[in-house]
Amino acid sequence: MELTDETIREFLPVMTDQCEIYQKPTMLGLASLERTCPLDNGRHDAQTYYLAQFGRLPIEIFHIILLDIDIKTLTILRRVGRSIRTSIDAPWQYKEIIKHVLNNLRAVHAGSQVSCRQLYDQLCWQECVACGRFGQYIYLLGFSRVRGVCMCEDKRFLAMKLSQARIAFGLDNFELARLPTLLSIPGRYSMSRTKVVARIILVGRTQAHTAGVRVHGSAEKMEEYVCMFAPEKFD
Repeated sequence: MELTDETIREFLPVMTDQCEIYQKPTMLGLASLERTCPLDNGRHDAQTYYLAQFGRLPIEIFHIILLDIDIKTLTILRRVGRSIRTSIDAPWQYKEIIKHVLNNLRAVHAGSQVSCRQLYDQLCWQECVACGRFGQYIYLLGFSRVRGVCMCEDKRFLAMKLSQARIAFGLDNFELARLPTLLSIPGRYSMSRTKVVARIILVGRTQAHTAGVRVHGSAEKMEEYVCMFAPEKFD
């Protein structure tokens, strides 16, 4: 079967809470997403409050700082108080995300190291980073716009287990913890509809390779290290 955008869509599970793959919920449907990742947006008034020490910064600078904080931390920061919550709601990029794609904010919040600015920029971007055509999806491990076919065929978008990244690129626990991760969802995967029940922590192959090169100094030194020590340490 030829891999096209149409065939990929046919094999994608539907976002629902009544998925019938196992006669029980196996996808993070919209209702589950709202239940497991609740947000307080829109639940509080929009009055202006004293910002204490943060008030020493020009408000424009403070908004720039907020936009560059990762979404998970930004969501936690909203709990500090009404003044911080009001300030987070103020940047127009954040307002547009809340208005149009609130569930995207919930999905990215789960374990992401993505900032509000990065999310907004990728939602506004259209071109696939691999082929330049319209990219229907956001590749979360590298956070870039990708066309479905490219995500399936281009090795740059391959995911791997943490244990595989440790062995393949000589990464320690500290470096692995710095990589963006995703937790897989039980379901049927690939064109062969292979059934996968276990939930697996995944990292991007490209991001893991980049981390390995940074740690070891060059791709050659990384490969030399892996050849010398990986078999002995992980047999």
